[in-house]
Amino acid sequence: MITFLIIHLLLSSSAFFIGKSKINKQERFCHIVLAFTLPVVGLITVLILNYMKKEIIKEIDNTDEIIEEPPLFFYKPGEIRKTDIIPLEDALLMNDTAIKRKQLLNIAKDDILPFIDSLHLALEDEDSETSHYAATAITNIKKKLDVELQKKEVEYEQDKDNLDYTKEYYSILDTYLRSKLMDFSERKIKLYTYIEILKKLIDNDAGDEYYTKIIDAFYETNSLNDVERYCLDFLEKYNNETAFLSCLKYYYITKNKERFDEVLAQLRSSAIKLSNGGINIIRFWLGGSQ
Repeated sequence: MITFLIIHLLLSSSAFFIGKSKINKQERFCHIVLAFTLPVVGLITVLILNYMKKEIIKEIDNTDEIIEEPPLFFYKPGEIRKTDIIPLEDALLMNDTAIKRKQLLNIAKDDILPFIDSLHLALEDEDSETSHYAATAITNIKKKLDVELQKKEVEYEQDKDNLDYTKEYYSILDTYLRSKLMDFSERKIKLYTYIEILKKLIDNDAGDEYYTKIIDAFYETNSLNDVERYCLDFLEKYNNETAFLSCLKYYYITKNKERFDEVLAQLRSSAIKLSNGGINIIRFWLGGSQ
């Protein structure tokens, strides 16, 4: 019995050294606990976990030579990809420094702007090198956006009647505002410029999508009178589901039940067929107003 115990202790102690360069302190502690509390089985489990981690890291290393598209977390849900790289969000939750750093290095090779939230998440990581990579990437994105914004602003100022220049200026402003890279004061200034550009596009009947953008901007600047005015204008001009939902949202938020009921009755009497999403939103509002 004593001999078995000694052998068990020696074997379990080896769990401390298994994959030591590839795991963090928390994982090493879990390995030791497994090995000590589950004789033989625990050590086998540790070896299996270490092997799986090595395979994941090896697969990520190999993608440097064969991958020609962004890593998985650059794809929208449902998109087909050639590799099975784990998402950055999962890597951060795993707290694996090797994988996190590798994923962030992969980010730097591609267009990362649509996935800025992943970088903000990595910025708070406990691993200093991971957070440094994220901070560097975010700084580079902001510099790129600043240059592009200045370029489009100059083009727009030189010919404000050019609708193409106006749309391009709107596009970079919209991208920058959605990136969450501006500080409060800078964002506030750009928001008012954004609104003026959107007004021009709406006046030129450039499309109904600009109404939803300007309405959201007015909510952010707490300009509720403007929200109502553009919601009603949106409804009068396009009379579609989005326009009706915009009006209903405004009257729900402002607790104007009389006008909410009027617009809802108008919607019910119209020939518009609501999407499942629209039906669920209205059901939620009706439930909250009872």
